[in-house]
Amino acid sequence: MKYKITVLPQNKIILADENSLLSHLLIENGFLVSSPCGGNGKCGKCKVKLINGDVYGAEMDENRMVKSCLARIKEDITVELTNDNKYKINLSNIEKVEPNGEYGVAVDIGTTTVLACLVDLKSGVVLKKATCFNPQDVFGSDVLSRITAAGNGNLLKLQALILNKIYEILNAFSEGGKIPLKKMTLAANTTMLHLFLGVDPTPMGAYPFTPVFTETRQISGEELGLNVHDIILLPSVSAYIGADITAGILATGIHKLKETALLVDIGTNGEIVLSHNGELYAASTAAGPAIEGASMQCGMSGVSGAINSVILEKGFLKYKTIYNTSAVGICGSGYVDLIALLLKENIIDEYGAFNYASDSVLTSKLNNDNFYLTDNVFLSRRDIAEFQLAKSAICAGIEALIHECNIDISQIDRVYLAGGMGYYINPDSAVTVGMLPPYLANKALSTENTAIEGAKKSLLDNISRQEICQIAHNTKTVELAFSEYFQKEYITSMPFRFEKN
Repeated sequence: MKYKITVLPQNKIILADENSLLSHLLIENGFLVSSPCGGNGKCGKCKVKLINGDVYGAEMDENRMVKSCLARIKEDITVELTNDNKYKINLSNIEKVEPNGEYGVAVDIGTTTVLACLVDLKSGVVLKKATCFNPQDVFGSDVLSRITAAGNGNLLKLQALILNKIYEILNAFSEGGKIPLKKMTLAANTTMLHLFLGVDPTPMGAYPFTPVFTETRQISGEELGLNVHDIILLPSVSAYIGADITAGILATGIHKLKETALLVDIGTNGEIVLSHNGELYAASTAAGPAIEGASMQCGMSGVSGAINSVILEKGFLKYKTIYNTSAVGICGSGYVDLIALLLKENIIDEYGAFNYASDSVLTSKLNNDNFYLTDNVFLSRRDIAEFQLAKSAICAGIEALIHECNIDISQIDRVYLAGGMGYYINPDSAVTVGMLPPYLANKALSTENTAIEGAKKSLLDNISRQEICQIAHNTKTVELAFSEYFQKEYITSMPFRFEKN
């Protein structure tokens, strides 16, 4: 027997078998239902509103919201999608586009977010920018979840999700195809590059973590149904050191520095590159989605309405949002600032618990183990635990790479903080929460998205494309998965060590 599932606000009807999983039904019928936890019922971001009828397997809250990843069909129902705008493209028009110009596109496909720039190929000026969530998070917010999903028969679905989003971006850039796009360079981690081409990434999911390809690949846009003449996928180093990192090395120029420097790309994976005595060493550590907000209850990407910085000024909590719009959530740099502030105010203790006995003026914002910035935007105890796992992985990764390369941390002269949140993160806050070792506090420089900058450089000239290939070839991968030193540092870095002066 088939049951009827009515989906609002689209008013679309789906026919379903009894016991079908609601989230699978929605995804298979083209609805993007966020599932950062990979559909195991932990994050709650796949919730939909049950207007009529009932399901089993998922509890309904007071607002009739159910986790669609747990909800199974037993009768006709009507559901309403409440986060269907999550994946919309945020488009910024920076400069005027002349109809007779020559244009290209630089793209950074992150695990959590996608950033693209329309570039004048003659002047190098960025004319438009587009940002959005990576819709592949309907299969999980981290790389391993998507590798698993691909291995379970969803490879072409994962490819279609990202190609459709890139198609939308290119359509917006070209004003519906009126403006020809000559070429597109693509920076991304190695898994995202495989999924973009529809290449099976499953060999990277288990030791010895073997990618199908790491070299530069060039194809026509027509092959993928995209409105651009040529597509260039930039080269990777290994399974977990991708083209976003080689592009970051190119953009910062750390491979040319005489001094010893670090590039720390802070995202779902924390990639760290050490440049020392003309040699490049790189390591990756699974920071998880907390740093980019995906697994946090009020977390979001760095798009309009995301709180990206928090301070205490004259006894009042103040925050800024991206594009200065009303706060609707918190992005990664906002979490770093907020948790650093609450540590300084003794509202969060060493183990991440809230301290209701604190004499801070901010204690009044604590309620039911949540700290409220607004009536609807808050930090939960569970969020703090997620954050501790992530910041510990990044700090331990830095310490372990330095150790494995047999240098002392005192030899580090400069640290570039990169990734989608690199430009916004406050280095002092990063040290306070234990994301960066204290010695590096005065060495850290926040940078803009180095992956997109490297993609842009590669878009503009052949010399940069040759240089990035040389970077990929010369960078040595340091595996931390079997490092006892990393494991020890990871556990040691878990508690918050901040001490008030």
